[in-house]
Amino acid sequence: MSALRVLIVDDEKLAREGVRALLETEPDVRIAGECANGASAVEAIRAGGVDVVLLDVQMPGMSGLDVLRQIEPKAMPSVVFVTAHAEFALQGFEVDAADYLVKPFTDARLNQAIGRARQRIQAQPSTSLDVIRRFPLQVNGETVFLQASLVDWLEADGYCTRLHVADDVHLVRGHLAAFQRVLDPNRFFRVHRSCIVNLERVRSMRRWSKGDTLLVLSNGTEIEVSRDRRGQLVQAMRRLPDRGL
Repeated sequence: MSALRVLIVDDEKLAREGVRALLETEPDVRIAGECANGASAVEAIRAGGVDVVLLDVQMPGMSGLDVLRQIEPKAMPSVVFVTAHAEFALQGFEVDAADYLVKPFTDARLNQAIGRARQRIQAQPSTSLDVIRRFPLQVNGETVFLQASLVDWLEADGYCTRLHVADDVHLVRGHLAAFQRVLDPNRFFRVHRSCIVNLERVRSMRRWSKGDTLLVLSNGTEIEVSRDRRGQLVQAMRRLPDRGL
């Protein structure tokens, strides 16, 4: 693999300078740029040319988690979260980050995180067509293969994911963000941090009292949609084939 292109995102100038100084000692790492806020980070990531993002969790205006919500999953580089508080580490794993760093960290710990990000990149499928078609489930001592197209919606549950199929719920190992990368993007859409819906199961959208949007599935289930994802959801629904409704 060629030199790893790393984007540094932190609202503290001294923190950015410190990370840059550590990374510049690595022969197989190239600094792709520095960003002092979430908005500029979104622009830099969308512009391309970034393999890994060292992303500060807590930034004014737009947090590191907010940055992730602005980027399409396929366009998102490998992420290493940086935080001054260890309690934010769990949030990093919930969005399937390659690693997290708690300030202050050593150069050895930074190198370890970069190594994990590199491994994550190398392990990614070489083709976007490599999508999951069936989920293996353990039922009464047997392995049953559930068609992905039958899943109404997926819900994050810590280090696992709940598959909602009609009135049944199946718990499978794996982060929601990991499943997002391998599900058919033309069928499944992540409406907020903890939920992915099967677009074929969407019946309608409606506003509710708080000014937010609710998605109503064909079985009557109501799911809240993040405000920053509503426009993308509408576009995704428009691209669906005509179902004769």
